[in-house]
Amino acid sequence: MGGVVTSLFAEKWDQDFPITIHSIAAPLAGMEHQVISGCEKNARNDYYINSTINYTQWKTIHSQDGTFRKLKIDPQIVNIRGGKIILLPEEWQNTRLGHNKSIQWVCENIFQL
Repeated sequence: MGGVVTSLFAEKWDQDFPITIHSIAAPLAGMEHQVISGCEKNARNDYYINSTINYTQWKTIHSQDGTFRKLKIDPQIVNIRGGKIILLPEEWQNTRLGHNKSIQWVCENIFQL
């Protein structure tokens, strides 16, 4: 849920100091089946990123993501106001690029983009 935490943080950041945030394979729209006792449900359609944040949402392909593919609706689909959205490739190193490998892919390819 780190991508959700960093995305919420990106909305609240109010300092003039610029920072960069990457949200990778995060269920930003919330996940219907996931209920955690004592936690407020996070179901949103829009994120309003502060202007001093360089924000990127990296999305996996819904049908290939082992965490999301059984869900009827892709929980990564939201509107990012003030940031950008990048869809990750289907494959990497001759294998399916799913949820777990998405972080590694971004870490290894971020500086080439």
